[in-house]
Amino acid sequence: PEDDDDEFIRRYRQKRIKELKRDKNTITYGDVMHISRPDWNREVNEASRSGAWVIVNLTRHTSSLSARHDELCDLVEETIRELAVKFERVKFVFIPSTSAIENWPAENLPTLFCYRYGKMQHQLIGISAMGGPGLNCPRLEWRLARLGIVETDLEEDP
Repeated sequence: PEDDDDEFIRRYRQKRIKELKRDKNTITYGDVMHISRPDWNREVNEASRSGAWVIVNLTRHTSSLSARHDELCDLVEETIRELAVKFERVKFVFIPSTSAIENWPAENLPTLFCYRYGKMQHQLIGISAMGGPGLNCPRLEWRLARLGIVETDLEEDP
């Protein structure tokens, strides 16, 4: 039995060393980056070119349509901050909507653009696309997992 333990430990150690070596070459983020229009090409298109996901959250520039709408936009921002910590290999950026797209309608907020290979792959426009007014971290995680952006242990839409 002790030999079995030693063998298990040896195998586990080799596997872990291999994982660590592989992970060393992976860029991790773990936080949200605030960008402006001049940063877009570098921080979004270029950063996603290698196959990494970049999630762009268009933020409201000022108070928008209503207090409720502002609350929903703030909720999305808060949820994305949580996801950024959980999914370190995904780059999350915030940019004011009017900086990103001059005439982007406030009623389209919240908006997420999902980039990979230098191009937009998915867009989630409006709170219903992100999980509805009861949005929380697991609900948005579920949607991102369904799009192939993150891996999740969730077995159903929370």
